[in-house]
Amino acid sequence: MARLLAAGLLFLVVSLSLPLAMALDKNLAGYPVPSIYRSKFLGLIRRDLSERVHGPETIFKQYEDTWGLQFETFSIKGKILGYNLDFDGQFPYDVTLFDLDCDGVFETKYDPQKHGNLDIAIPECIFRWKTPTAYGESQSSPDAGRRRR
Repeated sequence: MARLLAAGLLFLVVSLSLPLAMALDKNLAGYPVPSIYRSKFLGLIRRDLSERVHGPETIFKQYEDTWGLQFETFSIKGKILGYNLDFDGQFPYDVTLFDLDCDGVFETKYDPQKHGNLDIAIPECIFRWKTPTAYGESQSSPDAGRRRR
């Protein structure tokens, strides 16, 4: 009975995770992302996407690069989680690149034309991320916010 229950649980976990794995393209080396530093800043929007962080924690920043590509970054606690890329100049964005393990490599690509509508949860690693301050210390540090002399 225990083996049957374990096999059923394994099947349920695999079957629930299979559509998400099949729906997204992966490149473990990472997809190239536009340079924020060579792009013109267009504006930002704050949105509340998680109940785990108080207030509007997600910041969407819009940019236009030197070749006219419009894109936006979305970040939580100072960590960029993804890029929305717009190739045709019309809403919605054409491709979204995600960093689902918070390592700075955008290895996951979502294309709504190819994959349809999909909700992706905020990665768990973002809630463990220590927000950097202006002085290079994390906010959880006892010296966070204290000026150096």
